[in-house]
Amino acid sequence: MEKFRFIDTVKKGLDGFSLLAYNEAILQNVALGKSPPTFHLNRPAAAGVSVGYYQNVADEVDIAMCKKLGIIIGRRYYGGGAIYQENEIEYSICQAIGGHLSPVDVLTSYKLICEGVIQSLLILGINSTFKPVNDIIVGNKKISGNAQTRRNGVLFQQGTIILDVDVDKMFTVLKVPAEKVKQKHINDIKQCVTSVNQELQKKISFEELSATLRYGFATACSLFLEEDTFNDDEEKYAERARIVFSADTWTYKR
Repeated sequence: MEKFRFIDTVKKGLDGFSLLAYNEAILQNVALGKSPPTFHLNRPAAAGVSVGYYQNVADEVDIAMCKKLGIIIGRRYYGGGAIYQENEIEYSICQAIGGHLSPVDVLTSYKLICEGVIQSLLILGINSTFKPVNDIIVGNKKISGNAQTRRNGVLFQQGTIILDVDVDKMFTVLKVPAEKVKQKHINDIKQCVTSVNQELQKKISFEELSATLRYGFATACSLFLEEDTFNDDEEKYAERARIVFSADTWTYKR
């Protein structure tokens, strides 16, 4: 069993810009040896859209609708597609490459870390499986997406566990290829995505899901989780990074 620092910001949540900033702060400080291996749980404090590093925002997102609804658009420091974030919990794991959750082989590390999600869902009564490269599914429906980056000698993996999902709202802000196929696309997505509440046929709280994830990850990933908060170096880094991530020059860069 390996000791990890455990930070829980689920109660108040972090907005999209702040989460991006703290993720970078964790990665950089673990890489520098100023922070220990870290497990962080968060929920979005407000609805947001996260786009991949290489995407053109205008191609993926209805910018005017996001502004109308007060939805934050943020650009990640790593790749992947545009995702809508609201009723979910986000986890992240950060550890120097070569640790027991961060072997050199990428797929192996995905499988090892995703066992934490699978175990947590099982505790709730939901049977799920890992679908390579980075999804967790219930039957044939996605309940968790995960992404990983490796920089400066560390692995940083982030994933979401969908508590509730409103596909219609999602596609008021995310673009689909053509208007004539929009409804078909939405119906297809509804057949491919599920949530904790949908599977349980009841509503559970963010706090209950957070507590379950903490226990599930500790059990499945052999972690001793020591409660902590962001340290001074991370707070200073995140303060600077948030300015970058919230700037239009970063979000709308090509």
